[in-house]
Amino acid sequence: MLARALADVTGVPDESVDVARAGDIDRDWGAPVLCGYEILPAGDLALVLDIYVQDTVAHHLTELTLAAQLAAAAGTTILYPAESFPPSAYWAVTPDGLATRARVYPSDDEEPSYMVDAVRRPVPHLPKARVETMPEIASERRAALNGVTHADLTRLLGLYHRSRDGSQEASLEAVELVGREGGSFVVSSWTDWTLRIESGDWPKLPPWCHPVDQWEFRDLDLSGRGGAVALGRCLGVTELADEAGEVRTVSLGFPQGSLVITGGESVAVRWEA
Repeated sequence: MLARALADVTGVPDESVDVARAGDIDRDWGAPVLCGYEILPAGDLALVLDIYVQDTVAHHLTELTLAAQLAAAAGTTILYPAESFPPSAYWAVTPDGLATRARVYPSDDEEPSYMVDAVRRPVPHLPKARVETMPEIASERRAALNGVTHADLTRLLGLYHRSRDGSQEASLEAVELVGREGGSFVVSSWTDWTLRIESGDWPKLPPWCHPVDQWEFRDLDLSGRGGAVALGRCLGVTELADEAGEVRTVSLGFPQGSLVITGGESVAVRWEA
């Protein structure tokens, strides 16, 4: 089942996927997709997967897209590390596509089991995990927003997603703020509608834009006069929480006004002079 799911996710034939228990050396090491698995002692997590996908296959894959598609194919929740954050910080992705943060701790045993201590949103496959606000998430978002403060920003771009058959109007999924001296910042809405702020690499698309031919940048006109708003140096960033305490809106102050970005099914953006 695992080999079939990986084949479906990566778009290769079943025979191009090699799945074996960790430590097994009798493998097809040249296979485009390699997966080693380790069965864990009884706990909240059952398997550790070590997946390697060749560049010719993985040019469009990120950890999120791989986890989301594998979760849907396998019908279970997949966890992967929240890169560069504390060792306990993970993302949990459910079969229906919800991605939420999770806090994971190993036991002290020689062969540790793993406990999912808490999640930000309820996850049916993790019924024992507490649902709570995670201070580390706010710290990560604040660190990203601190990078925006005082940055000299010259261009406001919308990142739009088009349906494959063109039957639906393109939806605004993220905003990219481009700096005068290079560098950019991407503000997007996560699947739980909270905002995600990360460094960008404009004019390249963010790595989670898949397939790339369904995504495009457009200049955003929020002035109502057929022209771009004047940005300039960001004077500060204000986080606006909803009634549940979730930060789904940020307001970026500029000399001529404020740029307000709100998460949801798509991103909403407005300019307040």
